Amino acid sequence: MEPSRFSTAPPPTPEPAESVEPSVARRAARAVRSLASRCFSGVLYRVARDFVGGEELGDALKVASRMASNDLNSTLGFWDAPSYTVTRITEIYFQAIEDCAACGLDTYVSIKPPALRFDPRLARDLSNFAMKKRVRLHCDSHGVEVAEDALDFMKVMMESIDGALLGITIPCRWERSARDTEFAIEHQLNVRLVKGEWPDRAGQDRDPRRAFMETVDQLSGRARHVAVASHNIPLALEAVNQLRASNTSCEFELLYGLPMKKLVESARAKQMKPRIYVPFGRGYAPHALKVFKTNPQLALWLGKDRLSRLIGK
Repeated sequence: MEPSRFSTAPPPTPEPAESVEPSVARRAARAVRSLASRCFSGVLYRVARDFVGGEELGDALKVASRMASNDLNSTLGFWDAPSYTVTRITEIYFQAIEDCAACGLDTYVSIKPPALRFDPRLARDLSNFAMKKRVRLHCDSHGVEVAEDALDFMKVMMESIDGALLGITIPCRWERSARDTEFAIEHQLNVRLVKGEWPDRAGQDRDPRRAFMETVDQLSGRARHVAVASHNIPLALEAVNQLRASNTSCEFELLYGLPMKKLVESARAKQMKPRIYVPFGRGYAPHALKVFKTNPQLALWLGKDRLSRLIGK
């Protein structure tokens, strides 16, 4: 396997093509854009840190405890960086399982199979320990090119842990997602449904909104449990309403740091308790920064939310 297959960083942003010998005007314009980008990145990085539950597990647990005091459940997701060794990442996951078992909160541990090199021994060890501690594990999704490796990793985990304590993420935009959804239904795994950050292979991407609801159709009345992980309010509400109408166990799962007031209010109106994904570790702020730079609308949305809090609206 190539080292890149073990990366948990977001998909790269394509750079615009440039002429071999740009004119003086083009070089000047590029320099201005570069300076503006560095200034903007500094602002965005400060905003991105608001998305992180801290660099250490203890920081994330404090956030989870604070969420619980506001009647919110949680999941803890460790984001590695190149400076972390596989040994250190594994230690953090074991400690997260131990601490989740002891903290008395409704929380679980989200793991990243690429960070563990898809090592079947680690899959077995982690799932055995989680089963012993009765702590749920959930596999985050990554690029479609490693989806089969991640599924194989999960199959090893299934040998040691109950389906009730194991979860899979379905990025509905992929062509293969319908097959993966059937796998989750067949083995009665918990499902986190996302639109998907990583694109499918060229020419195979599905319309995210339509694919999201098609996957909800597939899961309705058949899945063990579905976490609807979207901050798109109309889409999340439509999905939850359909799942509840089919008597399918479900919840809203929201990303820590993003605006969530309206969805939390909607969940409580339905007598549901939302769950918050709390990322921690040195790898997450750079990830959030890249997301902001490729999705300015998200940065503007977050800025409007922060401004409205400041002025009390």
